[in-house]
Amino acid sequence: MNQLARSESDRMIAGVCGGLAHYLGLDPLLIRIAFVILALTNGVGIAVYALLWIFVPGENAVWHDRETTVRENVDEIRDTAASFSRDAREGFSKKWDWSTPGNVTMTGGAVLIGVGLLLLMQNLGLLRWVGRLWPLALVAVGVVILLNNLKEKV
Repeated sequence: MNQLARSESDRMIAGVCGGLAHYLGLDPLLIRIAFVILALTNGVGIAVYALLWIFVPGENAVWHDRETTVRENVDEIRDTAASFSRDAREGFSKKWDWSTPGNVTMTGGAVLIGVGLLLLMQNLGLLRWVGRLWPLALVAVGVVILLNNLKEKV
């Protein structure tokens, strides 16, 4: 029988979505989208993800009792948070090569997805203030694109 475990190979953060997708026989992208939608609508996606991270063992983990598994998973959460904190202190911009056109395109795509999600949430009535903020986001995207093009020409 297929047992629920966090994926070690198909992971973005902790392997929860990859493991859940494998267990249910679904595409991991669908599970990730579901978690994002749940997180954006009422925040329950974040809570469910955290609980699964705590209680579901990794696929390569040695079987222990529930208490040991939870303790190991909480330690993993602590280590991951420390790693994110360290990266933030060092600065993500030092690790991101802005001279590579692919990175600029990915950043532009991520910004457009973010703006699209905000507009969708506003259309659904979840964020009434976004209607006043989206022009600012578009201006910011334009400024980033122009600055990157200027930097490439200099």
